[in-house]
Amino acid sequence: MIKVWNLSGQQLAEWKSETGITSFNFSPDGDRVATVNENSIIKLWDLSGQQLVQWKGETGITSLSFSPDGQCLATAEEDGITRLWNLSGEQLHRLKRHQGSVNSVCFSPNQQLIATGGTDETVKIWDLSQKHPARWKTDHGTVYPMAMPCGGKLKI
Repeated sequence: MIKVWNLSGQQLAEWKSETGITSFNFSPDGDRVATVNENSIIKLWDLSGQQLVQWKGETGITSLSFSPDGQCLATAEEDGITRLWNLSGEQLHRLKRHQGSVNSVCFSPNQQLIATGGTDETVKIWDLSQKHPARWKTDHGTVYPMAMPCGGKLKI
């Protein structure tokens, strides 16, 4: 279950899942939330708690992230694959290069790059126009949360 409160302590929304929620992410405009549960069911919600859409992702989704324009989602998966989806659940891209679980995924502010990190101790920067890693770095140890703030510099 996910509950959202404002800074005054007032509960704004609540989302329930038939199984445990493994990851969630707010849309850039803050009006929607994407959740994924243990069965890899991806759901999109509005802040009133109304479910907008759902689809079945691939097995073992560890993390998800909205694109900066809020029009697609990226999912990180245990099988080393990162997928991009439109908000109707149509798969747009499949990126495979990690040798272990992908634990984290984030977009660059201009949406041209995606960073992924995983248990294979690598961080990969994907150029979406090429659909392959533009750069990667090894020996970080297992990579968990990452973010690319507005300046576009990767934070691990």
